[in-house]
Amino acid sequence: MLVIKADELDNFDAGIGTSVTIGKFDGVHLGHRKLIDETVRYARYAGLLSCVITFKNAENTGGDGMRLLTTFEEKCHIMEKSGVDVLVVLEFTEVLKNMSAADFIDFFLGDMLNASSVTVGDDFCFGKDRKGSVKDLSVAQMEYGYNLTVMKKEEADGDQISSTRIRNLIKEGNLKEANDLLGYDYLIEGITESGKRKGREIGVPTVNLYPSPEKLIPPFGVYASKAVLEGKEYNAVTNIGVCPTVIDNKKISVETHLLKFTPEKETYGEKFYVYLHDHIREEIKFDSVNRLYDQMQKDIQEAEKLLAKP
Repeated sequence: MLVIKADELDNFDAGIGTSVTIGKFDGVHLGHRKLIDETVRYARYAGLLSCVITFKNAENTGGDGMRLLTTFEEKCHIMEKSGVDVLVVLEFTEVLKNMSAADFIDFFLGDMLNASSVTVGDDFCFGKDRKGSVKDLSVAQMEYGYNLTVMKKEEADGDQISSTRIRNLIKEGNLKEANDLLGYDYLIEGITESGKRKGREIGVPTVNLYPSPEKLIPPFGVYASKAVLEGKEYNAVTNIGVCPTVIDNKKISVETHLLKFTPEKETYGEKFYVYLHDHIREEIKFDSVNRLYDQMQKDIQEAEKLLAKP
């Protein structure tokens, strides 16, 4: 997948045309996937490039508690797995904020991407003050020569699937329902780092990462998970928190024990993906390392049961 910024579009050759969808796509959940899948499907059918326009810094990650379901790196990873050819990343600058809907269509869908197909949700808004709508895209079809597809919002249990709904479920610790709406197990991605090696000392080595400050982290605890390291997937047990028994970290860590994995070398500095499947228990401070070890063996057994379920 090619990832390009707005200021790099002058050097981008759209060829015979693109099939485009547009949005923040935080979480890349089932509702988003509906738009992306249709964009990719039409591109393959018509011999076009599938293209997603997204925004890198449009989310509010300030002091009000808002955090991202997917960091930029995680979003890129999921988009690539979805078959997207080109990801156009727009910085939410003052210039973009003040760009009219008509100018957005002319510059991005017309000049830069030569769009032959545009797919959006029925509530899609864009341009300055979000005044642009599906109606504007529809009116512009004739002038710019693209075909517009408007899709209804996906629903589950009678309510719309949205990033806000999923975010609230994760905050509540309802990972199972959140994963159902995402269409995949909740992902935390990062670069492996050296820990205190306490897990190795007690016979339960872990692969460690520190999540981005902008990432939404579920409640502290132990989770059945799957992890991908160096292209290989493993069943795993993940502790999210501060490891109060052996370390008592100053910052949140994601420490994952890979089942049936014997490291042949140090794994520091590697890209690491952790998919949280289900919650096992809360993070607890034990009065001895031996009791922690005994509990971790129980956690491993519980994780294997949860991961074995269809």
